[in-house]
Amino acid sequence: GRLWLGTLGSGLNVSNPAKTSFQKLNFPSDPKEISRATVHNVTEDSLGRFWLASELGLFVATENERGFDIKAFYESVGAPPNTPMGIPNVLYTDSLGKIWIGTSSGLFIYNVEKTKLITPDEIPGLPHNYIQDIVSDRKGRIWVGCVNKGTRIYYTSPKKIRFSSFNHIPLPSPTHDLFLSFDLDNRLWASSFGDQVFGYDFRDSTLFLQSKVN
Repeated sequence: GRLWLGTLGSGLNVSNPAKTSFQKLNFPSDPKEISRATVHNVTEDSLGRFWLASELGLFVATENERGFDIKAFYESVGAPPNTPMGIPNVLYTDSLGKIWIGTSSGLFIYNVEKTKLITPDEIPGLPHNYIQDIVSDRKGRIWVGCVNKGTRIYYTSPKKIRFSSFNHIPLPSPTHDLFLSFDLDNRLWASSFGDQVFGYDFRDSTLFLQSKVN
């Protein structure tokens, strides 16, 4: 496979299959903007297309014999162009093939099989706030971290999407960048950027770690 490297202010680079060289890919936008574009995240869907979250918007790249054809999300999948999405920040492909799109205005989910875009208004239990991270645990549940004055961590089943709040980690700031991950024991690790890191064990419902980050 190829390596995809999103950058802070220098666009997107992709390797050849042998991973011996890289080429820079251009977005279908103003050339002046392309050179300084920040690419936040990349994910692949079940059809082999690559989804690109950037400050210029959401794009989909399709590989062909000439290289890569990159189109805006709405043009590529035929979604209604009048849906306000905000700036995409994080992407995740779940076990059912759906694309989870975390944006500055909430969570969107694209059902590849049904070619349907689910908007934040259709997702119960999750605030329409800036989405900072999307991960899955060892049981297949989807976890989302967001900017919020109250609860910042939520989870749901990917089959029946209805979010529940998770309030067992005392995150000190409503806005610090939040990153989530799960280890092999399905313990939740949460990092509040520049502040603290937390560890939560579901087996005995304990917060086993809370430590400052240098």
